[in-house]
This record gives sequence, C-alpha cells and structure tokens, in this order.
Amino acid sequence: MIFGGRRPRSPQLAEAIFGSPPNPFRRQRESFGFQFGEQRRIPREAQPQLNQQTFLENMDPKVQEQQEQLNPQERNEDEIGLLRNDNQRLQRRDSDGFDFDTNPFGFNLRRNMQRNPFSFGQETVPIHHLENALNEKKKFLIIPEPTTSQHWQLKDMLQYPEEDHRIFFTRESMVKSYDFSSQATETVMELSYAPTSLAVGQGFLATGSSDSKLTVRNLATKDQIFHSNIGGSINNGLHISNAFRGQLSIFVANNDETIKVFRLTQSSVQLVHTTNFNVAVNQMSLSYDGKTLVAVTDSHDVFLVDPQQEYTILNTLKGPQDANFSVSWSPDSNYFAVGSQDGCCYIWDIRNFNKVFSIIEFHRQNLRDPSPIRNVKFSKEYDLLLMSEDSDWFSVIDSRSFDARESVHFISGGLSDIKITGGCWSPDSENLFLSTSNEIVKLTVDSVMRRSFPFGDINLN
Repeated sequence: MIFGGRRPRSPQLAEAIFGSPPNPFRRQRESFGFQFGEQRRIPREAQPQLNQQTFLENMDPKVQEQQEQLNPQERNEDEIGLLRNDNQRLQRRDSDGFDFDTNPFGFNLRRNMQRNPFSFGQETVPIHHLENALNEKKKFLIIPEPTTSQHWQLKDMLQYPEEDHRIFFTRESMVKSYDFSSQATETVMELSYAPTSLAVGQGFLATGSSDSKLTVRNLATKDQIFHSNIGGSINNGLHISNAFRGQLSIFVANNDETIKVFRLTQSSVQLVHTTNFNVAVNQMSLSYDGKTLVAVTDSHDVFLVDPQQEYTILNTLKGPQDANFSVSWSPDSNYFAVGSQDGCCYIWDIRNFNKVFSIIEFHRQNLRDPSPIRNVKFSKEYDLLLMSEDSDWFSVIDSRSFDARESVHFISGGLSDIKITGGCWSPDSENLFLSTSNEIVKLTVDSVMRRSFPFGDINLN
C-alpha cells in the first residue's frame, strides 16, 4: 500500500524529517510493518515538519519528470497538496504522544530499503536481543527455548495445531512443547534420532528421521502408536490432514522419490498408497478442500496430485529455477505458495495453474547469492503469508494482492547468524511465531486493522 507517492532519495531528506538517519526496520503504527526498535517520547510542538523545498528536491526523478509536464499552477497545487497530506500523516500519533523512527511516505521507501536495506547508513538497531524490546514495550513474548533443525535445508520444525493450546518444536533429539496456559515447557517425546521433519495436527504428533524412521504419538493418550523404518532415505517432510473425504492421513515426503500415504487411527498407522516421482520430494500439502495435493522437489518441477484418483500425478508445473523446500495452501484453496532455493516465493492460482500468478523476491536481490526461502505459511485469517530464509530474515506478505510486504532482520550482535528453524501462525492467526537457534518469538497481528481495511496495513506488534 503506497502513501504519499514520494520516495526520498538522500539521507539529507531523511535527516530533515527525522533528525537522524532512520532505522529501516522500525515501523509506524498506521503504516505497513512491524513495531521493532525503541519508542521515544516527542513533545507535540517538537514534532518535525516536512520542508517543502527539501521534499521536492529529493523526490523520485520519475516523479520530477511527471511534475515538469504540468503547468506551474497545477504543479504547485499538486506538490503542496501531497506535502500537506504527508505532514498530516506524520502528525498522526498515538494518544500518549509516542512516536516511531519511520518514514511518512509509506511502502515505497520501505520497498526501496528492502532492495538495499543499508541505503540510509550502516547502523541498525539489533532487533533480535528482544529482551530490550520486551522490557521497553511489553509487546513481544519470548519463549527462552533454543530450537534446532537437523537438516540444513529443512526448516519446518515449529508447529501450532488448531486443537491444542501448545506450540511444538524440536531440540536435538527431543520434541518439546510450550503451554500458553501454564507458561511451562515440557518434553513431549525423546527420540533415538534428531528429527528432520515434524508435523502436529488432529491430535497426533509425527516425526521423521534421516534414515527413514517414522514415529507417531497420540497426544491424547500419550501412546506411541508407531515407530518403524518405512523404507527409503531421508524423511524430508510430513503432513497430517483429514481434508480428503474426512480420512485422517499422514503424508511422508522421502528422498527416495516417493510420497507415502498412511491411514491413521487412534491406535494404528497403515500404509495405503505410494506415489513415485522422478526426483526426491521435499514437502507436500493437501488443499483444505481435499482436491489437490501439491508436492515440491529437488528439481524446479512442482507436481499436482489428485487424491481422488489414487494420488495420480495430474500436472507438472514449471516455475522456479532451482529446488523447492516448502509449500502452503491459502485457506480458500485457490492459491498455493512455493518457497525456492533461488530466493523467490512463487504463487500459483489453482484456477489457472498454467502460469505463475506471482513471484515474490526475497529482500537480498541486490546480492550475488540469493537467499533461499526455507518456509512459507499462509495464515487462516487476515490474508497473510509468512516466508523465512535459513537465517536472520523473514517477511510477511499481504496475500490480498501479493505486492506489499515487510522484511525483518534478526541481528545477533555477534559474528554468528540467527538460525531460523521454523515459523507458524496461531490457529486464529492473531499471532506469528518464529523459532530460532536462541528462542521462540511471538508477534501479534493488529487484527482490527486487517478486518477494517480491505487493503489495509499489515500491523504486527
């Protein structure tokens, strides 16, 4: 969403507006983004005013060219009108007088800084070390539990099932949970292996290993109902769903170029079908209407599989130029997102799947090496899409249009990266969770804003 339509081109303009170079990862409550960084109290009379001359001198060259085509009177009215709008926007503050170091021009500037996040100077506020943000703003919940992922490319090790009030994650050879009611962490399952894949849903927990072991636990009875080597190689991905005809199933994506479908009951797990592919399968997801299973692989091929025809491969889609590691369906079953090694998130519309509907590049498109996208997740409410890379960065996309987003950087304060091991939405989509090598972080969606405005802001607190 674009506000104002002007893009400042120099640090001088930013300094004229803010008094100091802004941090590109802080956000304004009304604008599109996140509330990271410090709050600072500014007296009303000291709040900055845009300088018209500075504003006009630094506008986008394309906008300058458009302005020059207007006659002097029209140009003056247009410039002053836009300047007035931006001043009014800048003056809109919280009732308590708090202000944030952000730009008043909206998404254009943020999008520019995503292409070059250090274009306004090398200094950034370490927005990891969220202890500071927690103490100062009381906005973030941190679960002080380090998490791990066994495979360097498989990063879907955080799960928040609909029917539970716990969030599940992996740490070495343990599966642990955090109970939001009691605010306590417990070890749910101790394994003989460090899991490469994790799925929790419909009252069951499943893990897979690098040597094809599959373990399934009934969360209600706490019984381990299955533990066996199912053949093949690495269990890359797991998916639990009852969307197809109400049949509760576990889908297992394996490096042996297969997807295995297991029928699941309260006390048993039974293999019912195996679909063969010509390439190692990394992840799969069944649409909410139960009509289509999407599988992503080590190639650039994306496969559409029909559950109603004994999981026959119906179509092979060409999109990414590299391997794919994550896939997620929108709640209306119209769109699915694929996270790729090439640093892009590809969106398909199932109603017209012959071509890619949208391509979303990750923030580091100015670097020589792309940032692989390891995890994509649609929210069930509020039309949001999470995508995260291997370390340090994640983005939230407005899935109403797929053309607006916010990218956020976890800064470690040291030489090592912050490894992201998973990400998920709460069942009501009110909260977003990211698990890292240090802890689990929760951010809260401004659901009122998302419900109130059809193309409104993505506000996370």
